[in-house]
Amino acid sequence: MEMEGYSFVWLLMTAGGALVLGMAIAWGVSRTRRRTRGETAVTEAGSRRIYDSENERTGGQ
Repeated sequence: MEMEGYSFVWLLMTAGGALVLGMAIAWGVSRTRRRTRGETAVTEAGSRRIYDSENERTGGQ
């Protein structure tokens, strides 16, 4: 009889830990800073410059 109570407590601790971890991950993802439009534009311009220079170097192949 005593083992049944212990198993139930262990189940609650395991499930509760997973729930707390899931909530922490969800909170962290929701708090992650998004890039501004200016930052996105700078990134896109840099990527485009790299691709263009590579195309010029290889002749567009």
